[in-house]
Amino acid sequence: MPDCSGASVTSGHGAQWASIVATINTWFLNNGYSSQVTASGASDMELNWNSPATTKAWLQGYLGQSVWRLYDFGDAAGCPPTGDCSTGKFSPDWTQYDVWYIAWGAGPLYKGITNFVQPIPLIYENSGAHARQWANLTLYSTVSQNKDMTIAGTMTQYASCQQSSCPPTLDNTPEQGWLQLLLELGKDTRTAQDLLWSTDIRYTNP
Repeated sequence: MPDCSGASVTSGHGAQWASIVATINTWFLNNGYSSQVTASGASDMELNWNSPATTKAWLQGYLGQSVWRLYDFGDAAGCPPTGDCSTGKFSPDWTQYDVWYIAWGAGPLYKGITNFVQPIPLIYENSGAHARQWANLTLYSTVSQNKDMTIAGTMTQYASCQQSSCPPTLDNTPEQGWLQLLLELGKDTRTAQDLLWSTDIRYTNP
């Protein structure tokens, strides 16, 4: 099991991840698939897994080596409107700015590419709490950072909950998660937008 507490989550590892994505895209190009498919990077940057400093170091390692987009399929645990993002083992150090930065703010600073980093947030909570957190973060991006945030889509864990037990309040279907966030974003004209994708995760056989 890889160490996710920080020892293996380094700038160097981020750079290696970027190299893997580049290698895949080179293969697509050399084998005639690049007009049909492109590989992008992704990272599950959840607040309670690492500190802001560790997560940003990994992110900058990736961005420093890559010309391919990175998707943050992370969370905004404890963030407004329910709190200030500072809950849990590592998240006492997190601020709303930090969460915004890894999901969106870092992107335009590199390579001159707009939306270089883009969120596909985890929308697990049946009550819609996760959707409200991300709608609020999107509003924060516009109001406090003067940068409109575009969310690529939503991620749920319904399939994995059918394979193994999970908290009964965290099993949104892909349709439920997508609709929750779409509706929350649509409550304010400054955040209203289309969501292109929904995706769901499950366990695979080894």
